[in-house]
Amino acid sequence: MAYTSGHTSFYMPVRADEQHRDEVSPWWHPIVEFATHVIVGTLIFATIALAVVGLHHFTKWLDPPTEYVAFGLGTAEQTMFTADLILFVLFIVKTAWRTGRRLIHSWNE
Repeated sequence: MAYTSGHTSFYMPVRADEQHRDEVSPWWHPIVEFATHVIVGTLIFATIALAVVGLHHFTKWLDPPTEYVAFGLGTAEQTMFTADLILFVLFIVKTAWRTGRRLIHSWNE
């Protein structure tokens, strides 16, 4: 798409999503994308969960000198794991919702 500005003309690059907007993807494409997102999301969840387990074992090995330090480290473990779990569930729900919408959209075309 050519635009003119004064005496020069130049071409604006076409974005990838605009370029493929008219192309219809196969029905299985959203399913493969969902599976890929689930695998990658699970790996990220597991990585963070392993860090929490490592913090737990480090806390047990450290044998905190006061109850206050032990409480702080325990609270950090629980907070990290809870946030990780909530964000993982939200990610899976959002991805499943988007996949369902894309499948219904592809079936209606």
